[in-house]
Amino acid sequence: MTTSPNSHISIGDDTGISGTSISAMGSIFIGSRVLIGEGCVVTDNDHHPVDISPPSERRYTKLSAANSRSIRIEDDVFIGARCIVLKGVTIGAGSVIGAGSVLTSSVPAGVIAAGNPCQVLRSLRDPVSGDGESGEAPLGDPEKASLTFVIAAYNASKSIANAIASANRIPSSRVIVVDDGSEDGTADAARLVGAEVIVQANAGAAAARKTGLSHVKSEYVVFLDSDDEVTDGLNSAIDLLRLDPETVVVGGRIELMNASGPTGKFGPRPSAEYSTRDLLATPASPWPPCASVWRMSALLASEKSEIDPLNPRYAEDYELLLRVSMVGRVRAIPLVTGRYRAFGGKSSSAASLALETADNIRQYYSLAMGDDALPMGAREILRRSEWRVFRARVVEFGTVRAFTLGLKSPRASFRLVVIGSEKLARRAIGGRFK
Repeated sequence: MTTSPNSHISIGDDTGISGTSISAMGSIFIGSRVLIGEGCVVTDNDHHPVDISPPSERRYTKLSAANSRSIRIEDDVFIGARCIVLKGVTIGAGSVIGAGSVLTSSVPAGVIAAGNPCQVLRSLRDPVSGDGESGEAPLGDPEKASLTFVIAAYNASKSIANAIASANRIPSSRVIVVDDGSEDGTADAARLVGAEVIVQANAGAAAARKTGLSHVKSEYVVFLDSDDEVTDGLNSAIDLLRLDPETVVVGGRIELMNASGPTGKFGPRPSAEYSTRDLLATPASPWPPCASVWRMSALLASEKSEIDPLNPRYAEDYELLLRVSMVGRVRAIPLVTGRYRAFGGKSSSAASLALETADNIRQYYSLAMGDDALPMGAREILRRSEWRVFRARVVEFGTVRAFTLGLKSPRASFRLVVIGSEKLARRAIGGRFK
């Protein structure tokens, strides 16, 4: 066992570890009733580089907690012989890891996984009765769950298991995955880890979330992107909703992720509370979907607002937050509630369209409330919408600037639900007031 002065290793009751090398520079948690086979390696850090120079000429790189990421092995896990568990990995409760596996990313609860790199092979849950179309039983009982995760997914077979695993760590939850016309086996990957899956023709993330929402029966709902994750901080957000019936949505901070996992870098700390006018001052939600919990009754009530709702294809979370803020309190906690993946996602054109649409939405609601909200300058839009553009590899400043100057006709990225709003909306999507 290798440790540093500030490292922490926690091992639960009735756990068996034999002939295993554990290296901790940060934190390693091993739960109760865990069995780890002979010859395994569990390390939360990077190893010394190999140097075959003579001893007098060798240069060593000091290990430190700065290069480590926590490992968590939950209760009732079995790990076969000669496995390697690398930094940042979580193994969900009740999972079985085949001998010789190399774990470079997290494994959901209740599955069999194996290989190099380790991948989920099947769920350990009982098959559903009836026609068996889903192949595996849903992880949450719709009648008993107090929280539902709606995951809109498109070609997300490589990331969907981690998103579902993070959701399953929240008690009394149900997971609904809406496969939006994927071509890479996303639906099968979600079913393997026990999620409830709905398949539809490709219609975009906003339409997929709406489909999932129509199946929600719980008191609270989270909209989770297929390559993002939630954290235990979400439990505190739910507690706040339970304590204050007038609060309709609670958000938190985000931790950024890259291809290797969490980066230890965080998004801006949100304000404690947001009024509708506070939200109109910024053309974006204060947090991405993965970082907030919504009260389902408030979402339904917001559809009956005096201001006709929009159905935007982009920035739909911002429009939804504006509507819900007219029903009750929008609050935030200082804890990290979600992990937001900042690579390989939306294209730069999609990010630009999201920013354009958000400013159009801002102007629409400002007009409806009797405020004179002038279009924002390009730099101001980008500055105030920081997290939204993390995901794009390149943010095209020129595109946003052209939009704000009226040099380019922005796409009408939303359709109107009520014809009577058309004149008002035309003023908002014209790029500037006439």
